[in-house]
Amino acid sequence: MEETIVFIDEGFLDKLTKLFGEGKRLKFDKFEFSKEIAKKQNLYCKLLFYYTSPPFQGTPPSLEETKRKKGYDRFISKLSKNKNE
Repeated sequence: MEETIVFIDEGFLDKLTKLFGEGKRLKFDKFEFSKEIAKKQNLYCKLLFYYTSPPFQGTPPSLEETKRKKGYDRFISKLSKNKNE
């Protein structure tokens, strides 16, 4: 099977999950998602490049901004643990 690299833009993917989730974000494994979209094209996902940016933080940050940043930090931490799989 030919190898490929999958690129995911979180901002765009987030909008799609809200659309398909009827306004609510769908939760799913991004690594498995990447493997599946490659597999559907008869390809093997060799690498996943996932790009996102931290949420806006005001000075001082609001409670909602702080909550979003903590969620972002947890997510990045989980991605970092899986980067060599």
